[in-house]
Amino acid sequence: QLATAAGGRVFVMSSSDEKIACAVDALGAESGARYDRDDVAEAVRKWSGGEGVDVVIDSTGAATYPLSLQVLRKGGRLVTCGVTSGPNPVAELQTVYWKQLSILGSTLGSIPEYRALLRFVEARKIRPLIDRAFPLDEARAAEERFASGSQSGKIVLRVAA
Repeated sequence: QLATAAGGRVFVMSSSDEKIACAVDALGAESGARYDRDDVAEAVRKWSGGEGVDVVIDSTGAATYPLSLQVLRKGGRLVTCGVTSGPNPVAELQTVYWKQLSILGSTLGSIPEYRALLRFVEARKIRPLIDRAFPLDEARAAEERFASGSQSGKIVLRVAA
């Protein structure tokens, strides 16, 4: 949602057909492919007209890192912000230097960046996709849903007033 609101075109990778469909149908992505079964590099080549993508935001880690490098255009940037599939991917250094790639790590931003993000979200009327809301006394069920990886969107805990 943030990327499309900023004028970007979005291609998503996932290991779930349902999550790709959700990204396309509800979040503004144009297309997607499964990294665990599809030829993602070929799909991105076709989608991008042979150029590759400018930026990859990878929250998966080891399972997608080589593909993330592969689909970037020359001079592209990989932003890594999670390691749900493992923290130690195979490093293809020749791809990094040959394509002159930048690799950036990201966790959270500064307070001023957060405030700017909130202004952007409010101005564009972006609303988070909620997968499911649980009452606080069902926090264990919420955690199990999160741990299963089957959610599409945010999991919310409701606190009774």
